Amino acid sequence: MIRGVDHIRRHVAPTTIAGAVMAALCGSNIALAQDASSGTTEIEEVVVTAQFRAQNLQETPIAITAVTGDMLRARNQIDIQSVAARAPGVNLTSGGLGGSQVTSLFVRGVGQSDFDLGLEPGVGMYIDDVYYGTLFGSLMSLVDLDRIEVLRGPQGTLAGKNSEGGAIKLYSKLPTGQTDGYLEGTVGTLNRREARAGGNFTLIPDRLLVRLTGLAQHTDGYVTSYDYQCMTGQPAAALNPPPSMAAQQFGGGAPYGCKLSTQGGKQVVALRAVGQLIISDKATDTFIYDSTIDHSDPPPAVLTAQGNWNFISQTPGVANSVSDFSTPKGSYYNYATYCGLTGTPYMYCMDPKSNLESWGLSNDLDITFGNNLNFRSISAYRSMYQDSASDQDGSPISWTMNTFNVDYKQFSQELRLSGQTGSQIQWTVGAYYFRYDATQSSRVSIDGTFNNGTTFDFVQAEPVESRSTSGFAHLEYTPIDPLTLTGGLRYTRDTKNFLYGRALAEGYPGSASDAPVLPLNGIFREFSGNKTDYNFTATWKFTQDINVYFATGSGFKGGGVVPRPFFPEQARTFDPETVTSYELGLKSFLFDRRVRLNVSVYHNIYNDIQLTLASCPDFTPGGAPAPCAMPANVGDAKVQGGELELEARLGNAMLDFSADVLNFQYTKVDPATRVTVDMKPPYVPAFKAAIGAQYRFDLAGNGGSITPRVDFNYVGRQQQRAINFPTTWNGGRGLLNARLTWMNADDDTSVSLEGNNLLDRYYGIITAYNFPPVASQANATINPGPPRTIAVTVRKQF
Repeated sequence: MIRGVDHIRRHVAPTTIAGAVMAALCGSNIALAQDASSGTTEIEEVVVTAQFRAQNLQETPIAITAVTGDMLRARNQIDIQSVAARAPGVNLTSGGLGGSQVTSLFVRGVGQSDFDLGLEPGVGMYIDDVYYGTLFGSLMSLVDLDRIEVLRGPQGTLAGKNSEGGAIKLYSKLPTGQTDGYLEGTVGTLNRREARAGGNFTLIPDRLLVRLTGLAQHTDGYVTSYDYQCMTGQPAAALNPPPSMAAQQFGGGAPYGCKLSTQGGKQVVALRAVGQLIISDKATDTFIYDSTIDHSDPPPAVLTAQGNWNFISQTPGVANSVSDFSTPKGSYYNYATYCGLTGTPYMYCMDPKSNLESWGLSNDLDITFGNNLNFRSISAYRSMYQDSASDQDGSPISWTMNTFNVDYKQFSQELRLSGQTGSQIQWTVGAYYFRYDATQSSRVSIDGTFNNGTTFDFVQAEPVESRSTSGFAHLEYTPIDPLTLTGGLRYTRDTKNFLYGRALAEGYPGSASDAPVLPLNGIFREFSGNKTDYNFTATWKFTQDINVYFATGSGFKGGGVVPRPFFPEQARTFDPETVTSYELGLKSFLFDRRVRLNVSVYHNIYNDIQLTLASCPDFTPGGAPAPCAMPANVGDAKVQGGELELEARLGNAMLDFSADVLNFQYTKVDPATRVTVDMKPPYVPAFKAAIGAQYRFDLAGNGGSITPRVDFNYVGRQQQRAINFPTTWNGGRGLLNARLTWMNADDDTSVSLEGNNLLDRYYGIITAYNFPPVASQANATINPGPPRTIAVTVRKQF
């Protein structure tokens, strides 16, 4: 039995799931008991395009969570993180060292937690069929979407690029040819102010249509950085930046108060324009422009445990007796100053912001020849600039200080030719090209945090080039009416070039510890490789509403070059990781289509797993445990699990539920990485569940309706490091959200009162950040999630 099944039995009503599954397998048409006057509404059918053509979700033999724009509003899902929270088998965290707009996205235990451009995402992110090739800027606010498709399992032949764990696809609303629009405004706690607007415009009737949408968000930070001496009246030892300097840098300190800065706040402006040229009844050209300007706060970080630290100004190996900068459990404040090299003449301070400016342009040309042949060309260009500052330890000591700057540009071109042969065969062949050119720069300060007093302070500017080309074929064959066989192949060739750049910061003379870093300057490393992926699926249609499928397929995540070596010994390449999956799934409508039940179980063989090590003594001179931030192929594993999605509608009532269990077990590890077979990888919880319910109360006369909705999401505990430590576990959490919506009788005006984290649960998005993991230091931080928030939203459609 898969580990975690007992957990489901304790959290889920057994009779509900067992009864629904048995009914599906038996093809039951038993009607649900109901009051005759309540009426019945069928579950909405959702159309997806995961197999290169429009298909009903229930007829697509892939484990997919599909969410329409109406469902997004009903559930108050305003960013990709809130969507991932409800999808089984999907785990998404945000923030960390890379900035507020960075995500760590995993599907069925496969993903990527390191944001550096030297690595590839393990789950493909697509916007209007355009692949987004970096984790920077991947925490997207959702602007006027038609739907989101979350595909689970290897999509190596369909989605292609780095979709070994799955893919998340966002699709914009297209122009309708009607002149209409909407306005939406939100105000709430944490000084939340948000405006959304959109509309359709016809420039040339029946020829040129446009849809314009925009978003502006502002939320104050919920974690505050205070000047330690100002707050406590005690000096923070000689290494603390003088309060006067902190006041000059941030406008805090006496006489302005003790507040220095905030963390966790948002300030975003986003625009999207979709134009559609109708060339003929068989040819359209769709062009999309989007732009985002994000000047948000850095991710929040609160120091929860402090041990002995060593610093540059003291004798190496001698512990310090400094003030304790940790804060009580449940705190939303810290003593971060965003100043590095404290206590030295070379101290510098950074602007505590996480900035992102990005824009993209895509063109989708769709031409149909005759009745059975279709050609599509999807061309896209994206540009992104990101800069952020990190004072991750949340103290006035410059334990680990980082700045990051990324200048990123990508181009992609996809060509597809699809057709139908007779009534039994549908096929697609195509080619794909992707490239990005980027420069990532940073300043890295590690001020004597190690037991030997090692200190680093250097700057780096490194160009990275990545190229990928592939060809693919997909075929669906229906030999007899109930049976459909699907097969696919994709060949991919990847190359990546990485040029290291290392130098001392201007005005900083360096130390003996910087000496091993500087020889990395000018070293060039290159990775190249190729891979062929496959997919085979057999689907049996028992009835019009019940399908069972078996699928097997493969996917891979490209190899690369270690992006953050501290020593020449760490300037290495690493191999691609691969996944081979075996899956059995059920898709069903039950009880006259009032219930949708989808279930899947899978067994994955996961090889050459790429994880970033925080300790690698075998690749460090003298065998020191740190510093290290080196990606490596740590070993192989088997991953097995089960997923369930249930949606039910009875009259005005709706219920949706999802859950998954996952068992990850290493089968082989590389001893040099210090990972052991009993460890767990980062960001892979063994259990996750979400439940939501709503009921629409129709008011008398023309009073409209009132709809209360309640959602509860639970995710089990998860590890944060490749090499597990007791302090690097993030505990499980359950969050309760609710929404109350009044809609007028014409369904064009609504007012909603919403509450998130209503139980005011203190939890970690990322917790126990422990770098380096040395027991005598025992330093740990938590990136807390937002506290309870309340907001009111008014929406008007025209």
